[in-house]
Amino acid sequence: MAAAMTMQPPSIGPPLNSLSTPPIAISRFHTGFGPAVSQSYSPAGNSHKGGGGDQCDGCRNRNSRCAINFASNKCYSCDFHRQDCVFTPHTSRKRSYPQPSSTAGRKSFHASDKSLSSSFKDLFQSSMLGGSEHESSYVAPIPHRATGNSACYRYLRGTTYLDPLLLENVPFDDRNEASLRASKFRKIGSGAGQFIEILSSNTTDEARNGSVSARLLESLRLADQDLLFQSYFDVVHPVFPILDQPALCASYERRSVEPVLLAAICVVSGAWLQSSRRVSTELNMSATEAILQEHLRDSQDRPSMTTLLAGLLLTQCPNHTSRNLLSQLIALAFDLGIHQDCSQWKMDVEEKLLRRRLAWALYAQDKWTSLMHGRPAQLTEANWMVRELSEEDFDIAKSAEDQSKSIRRHGACLFMRMLVLSQILAEVLETFYTLSAEAQVHASAHNALRVVLARAKPVQIKLKDWFSSLPAQLKMDAQDENQAAYNGVLHLAYFATEIALHRCIIRASAVPGTEPYLAHICRSAAKTRLISAMDFVNRLRPSHFKCSWPLASVQNFGLIGSFGVLLRATCPAKEEAGFYCARLEEFRWTLSVSNRHADFLDSAIRLLDNSTELLQYIPEKPEITEFVSMNPHVLKTNGQQGSAFKIAQERSSEALTGFSSPSTSTTSEEDVEGTESV
Repeated sequence: MAAAMTMQPPSIGPPLNSLSTPPIAISRFHTGFGPAVSQSYSPAGNSHKGGGGDQCDGCRNRNSRCAINFASNKCYSCDFHRQDCVFTPHTSRKRSYPQPSSTAGRKSFHASDKSLSSSFKDLFQSSMLGGSEHESSYVAPIPHRATGNSACYRYLRGTTYLDPLLLENVPFDDRNEASLRASKFRKIGSGAGQFIEILSSNTTDEARNGSVSARLLESLRLADQDLLFQSYFDVVHPVFPILDQPALCASYERRSVEPVLLAAICVVSGAWLQSSRRVSTELNMSATEAILQEHLRDSQDRPSMTTLLAGLLLTQCPNHTSRNLLSQLIALAFDLGIHQDCSQWKMDVEEKLLRRRLAWALYAQDKWTSLMHGRPAQLTEANWMVRELSEEDFDIAKSAEDQSKSIRRHGACLFMRMLVLSQILAEVLETFYTLSAEAQVHASAHNALRVVLARAKPVQIKLKDWFSSLPAQLKMDAQDENQAAYNGVLHLAYFATEIALHRCIIRASAVPGTEPYLAHICRSAAKTRLISAMDFVNRLRPSHFKCSWPLASVQNFGLIGSFGVLLRATCPAKEEAGFYCARLEEFRWTLSVSNRHADFLDSAIRLLDNSTELLQYIPEKPEITEFVSMNPHVLKTNGQQGSAFKIAQERSSEALTGFSSPSTSTTSEEDVEGTESV
């Protein structure tokens, strides 16, 4: 029998078995986020293997699962078979709910406990149902609560055939809506040109969405959803807090989380639980993920906030490298107007907060994906009007307990600091990695290094200020060990940004004709950065790998090794090459040890091996004395007698001992100040 695993669940309200039994019939009500629905619902006993009291008559006869389709007011199976959905109640039975076990406030999960499957089946058969007229599903809304249409719409820009100036004169009703032929529009703001086109649904769309929901529920039937859902807030949410935790947990208690969003939560949570080896059995979520990917592809013509939210969660899976998915999400975001400032729009405050969190999460994903794949970023400053995030955008006041508020406040602070760092990375990419920027540096010939340094100085100052202003709770040696465990992803991103900057400097220093002493100073600064980054990785502990590592973290680990390979390939002498070879071997060993606690580091090791393999094509380096004799011009720099390489040789012993064991795992302010001119 697999060993039990103890985890701290989020605060999600009363035990599941304390919920009141739903009524037999639920009258027509509106969830606030989608079409109004009329539902029949059974309080009968547990279903099992497709048969049981929770099913309509047709599903009971077919021995199949039964879950209500919002759009058609039937279960998915009856809707598919084009027959009436009739339920004959059995009042002698009582519906039961899965009851979580708890010991002193902590929950023990058995990943291999199959006895929970039947109760989880009940849980997700009703995942699309509200518990009463006053309860609502946790899905992403459209900008008006009282709509009777599907939550799909498209933001209108001034270049379309529908000129916003013409729409200004259309008479809108009390809901700010107007119908023109087959289209319906809504004015969402007081400014000019702030309109959306509401996309009405048809039978084909409803059938497709119903099929997707049914397939998702079926794919999750045997999964331990309680474990996956609650682990999401342990593993992913602290570093990627885009969801409204209290609202989502309350909806989960009512079995009213939309299947697409619920499936995305289970997929990303399961992926990180498996990667960090926190479960003793395999969590195979590939079928669920495949259905979600298919749904995202089919939803391009019907954008919705739920689809965007689910897609963003999928990008946080370990080893996720899909560039196409990000492009799809950005296209959806433009259709939804996510890139706009919604502060004055006519919508609920909760949706404004959600839109801003989604917008900046997408912005960060775009920049780090650009770094990861070497592809131009798709979100530009000229078309980005989203207000900066603040603590108020995370609505921390909703948390009832002080401990919960502290955890959410830490997650919000970490996320906002990551966004600031993402903006600095965007500046690095725009300044050094565009085709025009690279062409200008190339045209500078032997002055390329000075051109790069002039451009790098403002960015380096911003990085210095960012690091020096980190609050104590976000440092690697934070007093709260639980919070400190989540800070690793932030510091890794910082080192990756610095490396992205210094790679350009090292390339420019290798241009023939570059001033030797200036190149030496730049290489010394880069060496310090590399050693600090490698030491940071060396100081990571198993607790750091218990959380998720989003935003291209796998590639960021690989960038550290790649930077070491670059310094090894461009060094002038054999002694320096030997130093980098030793450090690279040590770094690979560190990754392999950490890989015992984080499967996703396999990819980082592979990236390092691929980079190291290229060193076989680099000519062997001469010794320092031989290099100096072959290049006598390096002895005269700025009219003074001296050799940068001779100085490096004299200090080699000190450099090797000092750099191999830095006193801190992160770059100190003195390190940054020492290379400010660089």
